[in-house]
Amino acid sequence: MADLNIKIPAIEKLIEVTASGIGAVAGPVVDRLTANMRAETRRIEATGEADARRIEAKSEADAIAINAGGHMNAIQQIGEAHDKARQPVVEEMSIAYEIESRLVFQERKRQSNIYNVVSMAAEELDGKEVRDHEVDHDWTARFFDHVQDVTSKQMQWIWARILSGEVETPGRTSLHALSILRNMNQRDAKLFANVARFVIGDFVFNDDEYVSKIDDFPNLSTILHLSSHGLMSTGAGLQRHFSFMDMIGSKHRTAVIHGETIFVMLATTNKTFMLPTYLLTPSGKQLYDNLGATIDESYLHVFSKYLKEKAGVELAMAPIIERSSDHFRHGPLIDVLSGQPYQVS
Repeated sequence: MADLNIKIPAIEKLIEVTASGIGAVAGPVVDRLTANMRAETRRIEATGEADARRIEAKSEADAIAINAGGHMNAIQQIGEAHDKARQPVVEEMSIAYEIESRLVFQERKRQSNIYNVVSMAAEELDGKEVRDHEVDHDWTARFFDHVQDVTSKQMQWIWARILSGEVETPGRTSLHALSILRNMNQRDAKLFANVARFVIGDFVFNDDEYVSKIDDFPNLSTILHLSSHGLMSTGAGLQRHFSFMDMIGSKHRTAVIHGETIFVMLATTNKTFMLPTYLLTPSGKQLYDNLGATIDESYLHVFSKYLKEKAGVELAMAPIIERSSDHFRHGPLIDVLSGQPYQVS
């Protein structure tokens, strides 16, 4: 059993996770990965990869030529027999050759897909250390079963972020979320990435009077489409409830944690209010957390303006400096509307 108090290089854990998912095939993947990581510069790495691809292409071409030559020799030898007796044998050999070629091509492509994703994950983890932990073999088996058929670079990047996230924080992305991602295409991913720019915590503020002024804000059709994939929750009158229970100076406050940032809403009275929103589903939130999206600044400004005008609430934000399971500490608050330090009275 892994010692959770011991930290190890993230790359070592990535190799362990990869081996758990693809077994003996992990050898060539890891060898190529570590060789590239030891390259002195990006230029050398790129050159080495280009050479490797040329060698691989030549090897594949030679193999096809040899197979083709052997195939033709076999046909010529059989040609000495009677045409009626020869034809079924020739057809059977041709079909077997075609099947073998197709399987080799498919497995080469799958191996390349896996290598691309693992390499991207390695870049995300380069230089980091993670706590040692037991590998979830069911999760890794499902992950690599899905990722082997992902050819789009955009989708591979998302899968790589999920893999690196699992190495850093095991259990971060559920099997259900992996199944949802598996059924998404590039268009779905692009739509979700755009919506991610307008997420705060786990919600998207959607008051029509205000968001209609924001460029590229997702329309209802987009939200419904993502809802059909299990990423968003929608509904007439869907709202988020906020209560101001804590105090900071003379102000009542409530907070929303957003990655490494805290958004603090401050009011002069202990009030509650309902905010019109679209919500991420639990799986949608898991996938969103892996994207590392940045909130659109114009949207954040409009949201802050709405809070001030409609609810008499001020919005401030600060970086989270330290956190644990039961508390966190943040830096100085910045007023979102003015961009100036927030003065707590």
